[in-house]
Amino acid sequence: MLLKRYANGKVKPKDLQEIHCPACNDGKDFEVEEHIRTREFGWKNDEIICGTCESKYIAPRKPARFITGNYCNACPYLDGTTCTQQANTFLCTGRVPSLLRAYKKLNEGLEMNEGLLKQREVFLMTQKCPEHYWIKSQPFTTPEGTFEIENCLVCGLAKFNYKGTNYEDNMMKILSFLATKGMEKLKVEKEKIVKQDIIFKDIGLDKVQQTPDIQLTGLFDIIPTAPKIEFTL
Repeated sequence: MLLKRYANGKVKPKDLQEIHCPACNDGKDFEVEEHIRTREFGWKNDEIICGTCESKYIAPRKPARFITGNYCNACPYLDGTTCTQQANTFLCTGRVPSLLRAYKKLNEGLEMNEGLLKQREVFLMTQKCPEHYWIKSQPFTTPEGTFEIENCLVCGLAKFNYKGTNYEDNMMKILSFLATKGMEKLKVEKEKIVKQDIIFKDIGLDKVQQTPDIQLTGLFDIIPTAPKIEFTL
């Protein structure tokens, strides 16, 4: 339930909270609306004022599937400040927060046997992983190619291969790295297309730009790559 507030944000006293406003239904009409944060540094809350009771309501915004920022300027899916992607077909910086939320939810939902739980307890106490238990993502595609990420279910370490070199870090840094590198390549390709368009126009021809067809399939359909660990007491 949203609280009635004064214009400065201070919560109104109880007697004013109980006065019914038919115009905004005491904030319930605002509460059921979908409030979404689509900008990287956008406000985390919406502030709405009812013109009838002059009450301010603060409604939390949910993070969008895509969070647009300055890094999106070279993306062909950006229309002004709005991301026009309708499907999960492109791994980009704006998708990293939603992918991390999906990964966290999946990780929490995976069944942990007694052995894994004990190993995680050891890691929490010592900050050293007694034995890695790797789970692997489905292959996913960025403008740079196809990748897989392996993640340890015990300590959270993630690893992947990039242009023949193996890297290890946490999941967020790896996803951000791949997304940023993909955007950089996409920007270079877009600049090449613009230069080609100028050349074609100079000789009296028009060239139509095609939106890249980039496929991304089930990044968080995790596949275990090691057997479950059992302890006998």
